[in-house]
Amino acid sequence: MAADLQGAWYALGTGADAGVLPYQRLRFDGDRYFVVTSAGNAYCAEVGTFQVTAAGVDFEVDHVEGFGPCVEPPSRTEPVSWTATGIALTSGGKVVSYARIRNVPKVFATVATHNGNFGGDPLLPGASALDRADAFCDQSPAKPDSGHYRALMWDGVNRPAPPTTAGVLRPNTTYFQADGVRNVLTTDANSYITFQQTIIPDWTTILYFWIGSGCQGWTSANSTLLSLLVDASQPQLVSVSASCDSSSNGILCVGDGDTIGGGADGGLDGGTSGGGAGAPDLQGAWRPVSSFADAGVVAPPVSPYERLRFDGNRYAIVTNDALSYCGEVGTFQASASSIRFLPEREEGSPRCLIGDVRDAALTLDARGLTLSVAGADARYVRADAVAKIFATLETHNGDFLHDPSVAGSTAIARADALCNQSAARPDDQTYKALLVDGTNRAASPLIDWVLAPQTTYYQASGALPMFTSDAQRHYGTTNVFTNPVLTGLGNFTYFWSGLNSDFSTSTTTCQGWSSADPKSEGGGADSRWTFADAVTIACDEREWSLVCVSQ
Repeated sequence: MAADLQGAWYALGTGADAGVLPYQRLRFDGDRYFVVTSAGNAYCAEVGTFQVTAAGVDFEVDHVEGFGPCVEPPSRTEPVSWTATGIALTSGGKVVSYARIRNVPKVFATVATHNGNFGGDPLLPGASALDRADAFCDQSPAKPDSGHYRALMWDGVNRPAPPTTAGVLRPNTTYFQADGVRNVLTTDANSYITFQQTIIPDWTTILYFWIGSGCQGWTSANSTLLSLLVDASQPQLVSVSASCDSSSNGILCVGDGDTIGGGADGGLDGGTSGGGAGAPDLQGAWRPVSSFADAGVVAPPVSPYERLRFDGNRYAIVTNDALSYCGEVGTFQASASSIRFLPEREEGSPRCLIGDVRDAALTLDARGLTLSVAGADARYVRADAVAKIFATLETHNGDFLHDPSVAGSTAIARADALCNQSAARPDDQTYKALLVDGTNRAASPLIDWVLAPQTTYYQASGALPMFTSDAQRHYGTTNVFTNPVLTGLGNFTYFWSGLNSDFSTSTTTCQGWSSADPKSEGGGADSRWTFADAVTIACDEREWSLVCVSQ
């Protein structure tokens, strides 16, 4: 029994059980155990030894450590039983069920703290300061599993800073909280980060951790030096600075886990059909409807602006609502009557949640596609093959020319490649970026311009029209779009453009979309109303995406 318990577990249903902390995980390693909890203003780890007896699991408490009011519990015996999901432990008359933590890439925060001089700590093994910071991660009681973890830190010598494919974070990968359930962040092809959830679940108090490069390559505790800290209670990691002699901060640690990130093709790899014997033909793009007699775009129980695409053995589900724009990418397996979704990564922001591996009953007939889960039906019809416009889920700085993750001889060509690699690409049409530099693409005079004459353009689902271009391949400047790029997204969303309202090219194009200089600016349009620049930001910012037009 003791051998069977080895490994990492997380508590199920803790949010609904008032007798259990909202977030709890448990790890057995040899004869030692670690219980990690977080709730409100407490993030704590209980450490001790255990043995399995006829009465259950004997927990012999050694100590607790962490942030907030961490209270050391008494040693105890908890009856244990096997369940359909894993194990159940009973303490004080309350039963807590646990499931094994998946071996996915994870990020966790240490419960121990340290000053900025990791290189000078004789208690940590390693040849460099970063090696010793990594050892600090691996020695942490909050470590989620038995894998190797590395500090989310760099010095530019022993470990490069983003953008890089040789750093701590893998490219095109979704990382999870320590319990392996909720996704924390997704990296792009250059390992730049989009954050989606907080690193410490259910934590409501400001809590700062060392990150990035600082303290002279993490070799100094000099009080006159400042280094970057981030608040792990916020999904966007709000940053401040602290002196390197501060010893009240932990670090963030990253583990590899099993590779789950696919390539940069956004689910468009031309692979096999994803179906077994008798599997129906699901290939192509689908949009939701409330009923097969309803041509509208209101489709409970799925998001009213959800769209689904199958390509080879891969799928992409893209949704947007009042506050978020998200995309889930993975592989699928289909039979004549069911489908299994195996998610790989999540794109978009903010607070996009990746789905778990899941099964749905599948019905495909002349009317359309029905997916049924737990008695709830989601109906889809094939998306019309019309001229479409979509916004990429992936964001980018103003330098497209020097992005090694996309191909092309010019900045505009690389922006086009980003459109066609995007997880939000609606179908197999070719798309070009609505991005002008006045040389390789312009709307006036017409140079490789993306709009066709007298053509009605639709949103990505193909259901709602946006506008009809005129004979000059422009759109009306006196009226807003009939529908915005993203219906349902209540807040404004900007995208790189470089276009003036009279269709000329602006002077704020990040030097022809070739510079990420913070002193240079690029123009962006509000996706609700127009393609013309409305505001500008520094070219090193990665807040904006692209709008892409079918050809």
